[in-house]
Amino acid sequence: MRNDERFQRAFAAYLGRNIGPEGEKADYSVSVEGDESSGIIKLLLVFKRGVRYCCTEWGCHIGVARPGGWEKLRRFLSESGVAIGPRIELQLKVVVEEGAFEACIPSNDARASEHEETIREGEQHGWRPAEPPPDFTGTWIGYGPDGQKLSEKSYLNGQINGKVTLYDGAGHKRREFAVVDGKFHGTMTQWNASGKIIDSSAWENGTGIYRIYCSSGQLSSEHQKRLGKAHGVTRYWDGSGKLTCTEYYEDGQLLRREGQAPWRHRCASQAESAANRAPGS
Repeated sequence: MRNDERFQRAFAAYLGRNIGPEGEKADYSVSVEGDESSGIIKLLLVFKRGVRYCCTEWGCHIGVARPGGWEKLRRFLSESGVAIGPRIELQLKVVVEEGAFEACIPSNDARASEHEETIREGEQHGWRPAEPPPDFTGTWIGYGPDGQKLSEKSYLNGQINGKVTLYDGAGHKRREFAVVDGKFHGTMTQWNASGKIIDSSAWENGTGIYRIYCSSGQLSSEHQKRLGKAHGVTRYWDGSGKLTCTEYYEDGQLLRREGQAPWRHRCASQAESAANRAPGS
């Protein structure tokens, strides 16, 4: 296997379709090696320090597990002159640099990590707990491949209705909320791996206020929501507790912004860490 400009060009175009949370082109570092006859592709995907992404879940950005995903990748390979074998094997390494931003986690905690995984065309990726039978009423517990509890959900006539609790593989709660008649209702709480609350909200029939916290416990942002969309006032604070930005929304549409754009501020602990780190380290 060797570096091949055709593979690099194909993935640059394939990933180049992705956009950031404000409509800008997503900015990754990408390195690709490939072998046409075997169908093996080695992909290094780096979420870069200081860049803002919708999330850092590789499946969201690569997209081959979605319907038609492998076909789209084949099309981009073909357009770059790669006659790939009958079955693609994607040997993936994902690096999240400390200081990459996630729009879906506005607390912007540093989340440096590395992950390696091999996915093959035609195979279902990832573990999904079994779903309840149609019209099920009661509490349904979802288990992982090793028997660990991953979820506990209340159903009414086949629809989620009531309390939902999601767990990590070690049995710790990661998220808990309730749904009534298809809308969030009651308290929603999310915890990080160390058990700290990273967001909480209170809902009534789909309308509520959603609060997100830095790892220090400092309030990072507060969002008024209606039926899953921003509606009303959204506020952002920095790690010292200073209000940095206020936004006004109506039915999901941004009407006005006052102050610094929210994706340009960090919690104080992360800003200090970045400031003390030598470039390229």
